[in-house]
Amino acid sequence: MISIQPNGWQRLWILVSVIYLIVVAGVTVSVMPTRSQIMSSWASDAVDLIKTREKTGIYSWILRKEIFGDATDEEVVTRIKSGSARTTDKEWDRKVAALEAKYAKKIEDLSGEQLQTVGIAFLAWLVPLALLYLLGYGIGWVYRGFKNK
Repeated sequence: MISIQPNGWQRLWILVSVIYLIVVAGVTVSVMPTRSQIMSSWASDAVDLIKTREKTGIYSWILRKEIFGDATDEEVVTRIKSGSARTTDKEWDRKVAALEAKYAKKIEDLSGEQLQTVGIAFLAWLVPLALLYLLGYGIGWVYRGFKNK
């Protein structure tokens, strides 16, 4: 069996690769879209929709607290959707339905978005490391060329 022993520069490249992988993984996890982020945005937009309907100038977070208390984002969205079914205001119903369609699509596309984020992170890790390795190989080739003369 052939045993390949990396030289010092290759070992340094491996160490940099592992450290960079940890950094890229950490950033990827922090920017990865999640269902809770989508639900939070949905609840926030729903409260803004109520704020527009009521023509009130108070802050959205105060309005949310007044109307929904300590309800979770999921509960806010559910209450907005169920409350819309009991109204006779067609314009309001249309706005709530449009909001629901927008965020239902985002939730439906979530796994694809997450996969795309992982793919981009993988390339963001792989491409710079490949270029770094090639740069090191090129510098070594030039160095060996001068050393042999």
